[in-house]
Amino acid sequence: MSMEELRQLRERIEQLLEKGYIRPSSNPYVAPCLMVPKPGDPKTLRLVVDYCQLNQQAVRDRYPLPDIQLMFDEMQGAAYFSSFDAVDGFWQVPMAEEDMEKTAFTTQMGAYEWLVMPQGLQNSPSQYQRRMQRALGHLPFVRIFVDDAIVFSRTVEEHSENVKLFLETCREKGVYLKASKAQIGPKESLRFLGHTLSAKGCQPQHDKVVSVKTWPQLQTVTRVRQFLGLAGYYRRFVHHFSEIAKPLTELTKSDVPWQWGEQQQWAFNELKAALTSSPVLALPNVKAAANGSAPFLVQTDASGVALGEVLMQDTGDGMKVIACDSRQFSAAEQNYHTDDFNSSNSNSSGSSNDSNRNGDSSSSSSSRCRG
Repeated sequence: MSMEELRQLRERIEQLLEKGYIRPSSNPYVAPCLMVPKPGDPKTLRLVVDYCQLNQQAVRDRYPLPDIQLMFDEMQGAAYFSSFDAVDGFWQVPMAEEDMEKTAFTTQMGAYEWLVMPQGLQNSPSQYQRRMQRALGHLPFVRIFVDDAIVFSRTVEEHSENVKLFLETCREKGVYLKASKAQIGPKESLRFLGHTLSAKGCQPQHDKVVSVKTWPQLQTVTRVRQFLGLAGYYRRFVHHFSEIAKPLTELTKSDVPWQWGEQQQWAFNELKAALTSSPVLALPNVKAAANGSAPFLVQTDASGVALGEVLMQDTGDGMKVIACDSRQFSAAEQNYHTDDFNSSNSNSSGSSNDSNRNGDSSSSSSSRCRG
């Protein structure tokens, strides 16, 4: 560690000891730690403990984390939002006495173990999600993703009551919130989990779009994986994502040698362009689709290497895109005729697609369905 890293590490250990979050440890089995820059503030360093070996021995907690896109879909009809972040979320959960020694980590100042649940353990997110669901999951106007919570409402008056009830429940259940990160509404537009939400729908958060737009040239497989990880998080906003990304995903395979050419550069540029100009996706009205007043429209589009789909709905103000989806074909599937895929994904045939990126035959179709 550098002198600056050591200085900040010493300060952090003193703070954690003072708060009663850690204590000195005599456990002979300890995990290493390191200091990493805090996102958005590279001069401030965070303490990170590498629990890889401990995680390999742990029994995985299968309690699920919510599907983020499904969370957004459930907010259809909402026009006002507020969001909250739990202060030191994981550290609000005490560790069992018999498990404290397992969390031991080593530093220049000695070894310590956690009295509260640390970050880095593979089961910490699931444990905390379970705790938050038990405390707040009964509130129908609240959605929770680990230590992030959002309150959504249809009217200003309704939102004021919902926020009040949410805060009262947090006080009753002992959930502490970080005032500096609270976005208390009613807000007509709000950033949450990398997206911007409004009555119109959701779109990628602006600073994330800037990160994609300014992403440096890819020169290693690791950097390709990192870029695809960020781009893939927003794949529902990009039509034909799998087809566009194929030259890059091929590079991540262990048996494929590194080769950066025109196809890879095209895929990199095309994904950046698509993500920086992505549309606002409307939130689906499932009730209207179920009763047949506003059925979903699914358009499929197959090429020789991938299948693309677009889900749309018209709830009275024109046809709106709800989501895009796509996947690459396996080697065997690439031998099929594209009509075979469209017929399996649709009940009616449509006109052939007039664009073809890779020179392969392509066709499209559409069908209407209820939710």
